[in-house]
Amino acid sequence: MPNWISDILKTILPALIVAVLTSILMVRLAIRRFYREKWWEKKQETYSHLLETIHHLKNYAAEHYEGEINPDHITEEKRQELTRDWKKFSREFAKLRDLASFHLSDEAVAILDEYQKKKAEASKSKTIFEWIDGDLAAASQCLEALKEAAKRDLKVK
Repeated sequence: MPNWISDILKTILPALIVAVLTSILMVRLAIRRFYREKWWEKKQETYSHLLETIHHLKNYAAEHYEGEINPDHITEEKRQELTRDWKKFSREFAKLRDLASFHLSDEAVAILDEYQKKKAEASKSKTIFEWIDGDLAAASQCLEALKEAAKRDLKVK
C-alpha cells in the first residue's frame, strides 16, 4: 500500500470511528430522552384525568348535600343531570383507578385506596347527611393529597 494512502487512513480512520461512535451514542440518548418524556406526559395526563374526575365527584356530593338541605335548590332536571354525571365520573374513576398502579407512584395509589376506603365507610352511615358529608370529606382529602403526590411524582412545583 502506498505511503500516502496509509497517511490518509491514519488521519481519517480515527475521526471516522469517533464520529460513528458519537452518532450511535447521541441517537441512543435521544431515544431514551424521548421515551422518558413520553412516560412523563402519560403520567401527567393520568393525574390530570384523576384530579378532574375526583373534582366532579366532589361537586356531585356538594350539590347533593345542598339539595338535601334545601330541596328547592335543585330541580328534578338538575338532579337527573347530577345523577348522570355521578355515574359517568364513577365509571371514569374506576377505570383510572385500575390503571393507576401502572402509571402513578405507589404514594398516589395508596391515596386512591384510602379514598375508596373512606367512601365505603361513608356509604355505611345511618343518615344521608352523614353519607354525603363523609363522601365529600373523602373527595376533598383525596384531591389535596393527590395534588401534592402528583407534584412530587412529576417533579413540579
